[in-house]
Amino acid sequence: MKKVIFFLSFVISLALADNVNAQKDNTDSFDNEIFVVVEQSAQFPGGLDAMSDFIQKNLKYPKKAKKHGTQGMVFVSFVIEKDGRLSNIKVVRDIGDGCGKAAVKTVKKMPKWEPAKLRGKAVRQQFNLPLNFQL
Repeated sequence: MKKVIFFLSFVISLALADNVNAQKDNTDSFDNEIFVVVEQSAQFPGGLDAMSDFIQKNLKYPKKAKKHGTQGMVFVSFVIEKDGRLSNIKVVRDIGDGCGKAAVKTVKKMPKWEPAKLRGKAVRQQFNLPLNFQL
C-alpha cells in the first residue's frame, strides 16, 4: 500500500511540475505573441476622435489618384508594440494610384499608442485600419 501511495504521489508531483512548466512556457510565448483579441484594446492617444483628426490632417491624396478619380478604402495592417510603437506596417488592400503608399506614410507619422492589455500586462496587438480616399 505504501508503494502505491508513493507511486501516486510521485506521478501527481510530476504532473504538477509539467503543469508549472507549461504555464511558464505560455508566459514566455505570451511576451512575443501578437494578439488580435485582448481584454483592453490598444488606443490612439486621445481616442477615435483624435485619430480621425490626425488622419484628416496628415493623409495626403495622391495627385495621380485625384487625376484618375481613384476613390475607395485602403486597409493598412500594423502591430502596436508593448511600448506603443507601431511596427510591421503594410497595405492589406490597396486601390492603386499611390493611395496605399500615402496610407502607410500617414500611419508611420502616428504617435505612440496606448498598448493593448491582457491580464493587466501590456501585449502586442494586430490592428487593421481602414483609410477612406474620397474626392
